[in-house]
Amino acid sequence: MEKFHFIALGKAGKYTAVMVPLPDKDANPCLAFIDWVNFTFKSHAFPLELETGHPAVSDDDYLHCLSARLYDVFGYGISHKLPSGQNFYKETWNMGIQNWGTVSIGGQRDSVLVTVKGQGLMAAKPGWEMRLYKFLRSIPGAKLTRVDYAADNFASETGMDDYLQLYHAGMFSLRGFPKVRQEGNWIRPDGKGRTLYLGSKESGKMLRIYEKGLQLANGFHELYPDWIRIELELGAKDRVIPLDSLLRPGQYLAGAYPALAKFHHVQKRVETFKNTAKSTVQRSVETTRHQFGKHIWMHSALFGADETIKMLTKGKEQLPKNINFDTHEQLAIDEFIHTEKPLVFEAGDIPLNIDTARGK
Repeated sequence: MEKFHFIALGKAGKYTAVMVPLPDKDANPCLAFIDWVNFTFKSHAFPLELETGHPAVSDDDYLHCLSARLYDVFGYGISHKLPSGQNFYKETWNMGIQNWGTVSIGGQRDSVLVTVKGQGLMAAKPGWEMRLYKFLRSIPGAKLTRVDYAADNFASETGMDDYLQLYHAGMFSLRGFPKVRQEGNWIRPDGKGRTLYLGSKESGKMLRIYEKGLQLANGFHELYPDWIRIELELGAKDRVIPLDSLLRPGQYLAGAYPALAKFHHVQKRVETFKNTAKSTVQRSVETTRHQFGKHIWMHSALFGADETIKMLTKGKEQLPKNINFDTHEQLAIDEFIHTEKPLVFEAGDIPLNIDTARGK
């Protein structure tokens, strides 16, 4: 069935048996990619120093130093503070461009939570998986708390009805049938795409199978009517997510359920990224044409196309907020907080108890 083994975690005579997923080494490690990653660690287990050589005492100092380390891993660092903390942390800061990722700190037993979303991973400097793997291995107690593995098949011979039959045949069963939920019109498919959910976020393991091409629409429903995406979300509830799953996402996805043990997908991560970007731009064109097309036509008739473009775009030379297909290469190094001038301490300013002083 599922490939995993149990280990005991705990201390002082109190132990809990947790699962550790194992990869299917018969599968290609590159048949999938990472679409979301959360990791956490204790700041005292990963002490950092300012450029002055003094230890990073306050949370702000620590984040300035951490930004440089994240920049080395992903190609971008921490950019600005958000209005409020998230996930019960006192402070949450943005990474790179909005919706790429966040860093949260304060109020959670000296821990730091880093979340990098799918858009942020697409924008990251190639090779981030190995760099993150080495980064986390260097921190005692660091762990992955959520990882999403995804795989695309642009011409899938296994359709949504086939996956539902696999569920009924017990090919997604482990210690009983997981929760199942269907979205979309399964009785009379209407071309808008269907989704099959197996498991739940609360259990720490959820699988999503959906018709990606149909859901994107805007021409993709015609170009890729058989585009099926599989996404596995693993959480750290009663489960330890191995760090090497960052390097072998295809094997861990294949090992998650018997139905996926021998799956084969044509994996084109870059093409998926371009398709999403193209879809976003197409929607922008349609919105602009619908709302302002007549005005643009009138201006062009009066002033000419070139002059009209200059008039309408003066002072607007930036991407709209809802179009996020940038990469790390488009961000300047001085946009991150670790490039700001570090604080300079005078003699006697450094508290003797670093752990007690942190965050004050």
